[in-house]
Amino acid sequence: MQGAKDESSRPELKFVKSRDFRVPFSAGMLITLVGAYADTYYHLSGLAAKEGFFTPAHATLYGGVFIMLLSTILWRKKKLFLKGVSINRNVLSVGLFLMVAGGAWDFVYHSIHGFVDVVAWTPPHLTVTAGFVILMIAAVVQFGRRSGLFVKSALASSVLLFVALWATVIVLTA
Repeated sequence: MQGAKDESSRPELKFVKSRDFRVPFSAGMLITLVGAYADTYYHLSGLAAKEGFFTPAHATLYGGVFIMLLSTILWRKKKLFLKGVSINRNVLSVGLFLMVAGGAWDFVYHSIHGFVDVVAWTPPHLTVTAGFVILMIAAVVQFGRRSGLFVKSALASSVLLFVALWATVIVLTA
């Protein structure tokens, strides 16, 4: 009897579902960077010329963009929340638009010009990169400080991985 009483008096463990916009958004940033690393490898190793546009690298990259886009849409529709922080929605919209438009342009560009000797300096790649830089800066500046450990870690990792990615691209294509 004593054991039964002790079990019933224990607090119940509940899994709290986070509805904080910053969590999926920052996860989407990391996923996008993983895809960008893979895409860089595909281009520099010549795999992109053999496999075309629809590769696991592009799926990962644009999957991350989709997560950021979806989390932003859900935040605007009040399904996800952002408490204690104000963020400029227009900045996020511009960054996401550039990434999505750059992705579509990347498909058209590769369809016309192919994948041989493709470098990071193509206009569609730079458009996607510009969109990502806008999103990364907006996230770090506007909601980085007042976030939980996961979001802070994801944002710090995103900045470091982004710098490392472009340093690698510059060194290997110089």
